[in-house]
Amino acid sequence: AMMLFLRAADATLAPPANGADADGTGLELWGGGRYLANFLTIRPGVVRGCRVLELGAGAGLPGLVAARCGAAEVLLTDGDARAVRLLEKNIAANPSSECPVEAAALAYGAAPPPPSESNLPTVVLAADALYVSKHCAPFGDTLNAALQTPKDVCYLAHEPRRAWSMKDGSPVQDATDDVLDAFLDLCCDLDVSEVGKT
Repeated sequence: AMMLFLRAADATLAPPANGADADGTGLELWGGGRYLANFLTIRPGVVRGCRVLELGAGAGLPGLVAARCGAAEVLLTDGDARAVRLLEKNIAANPSSECPVEAAALAYGAAPPPPSESNLPTVVLAADALYVSKHCAPFGDTLNAALQTPKDVCYLAHEPRRAWSMKDGSPVQDATDDVLDAFLDLCCDLDVSEVGKT
């Protein structure tokens, strides 16, 4: 069993259009986090023996599951100090005796710290970590800095939804999911050899 602390659900919650997260959107457990955690329980071999770096971790469910699936080390990161505090609380509630798990502040665009052992392949996890397209380029910079060898991989779970924009001072949904489109364009720019949609 696993215990996960979250901010109380808010039915009116919507990601802000300008990309600021004043309301703590990342402190929720979104569909992509549940999907990616489930994927790891079905295919634990993708993280076994690897360094796992979760970007935009929020509550950290996929990274915490990776620790239980045999990862060598896990670093849960988020650019929001409130999320980092929540990650620390969730790490303490779910201790791993075999895998060190840490939380750290990491803004998109910054390079993550290297693994503790240089020979560890890196698996980057990101679940619903992008909700405005302007975050895709800095996310790509961080991802590019994390993926240093041919053995390094990224698993992104993005719940398809339309992006948010402002109209007459209120957030409204756009007609298309421009965040997913921007991320797929980013994959082409990073020379990603395989992009799968499910």
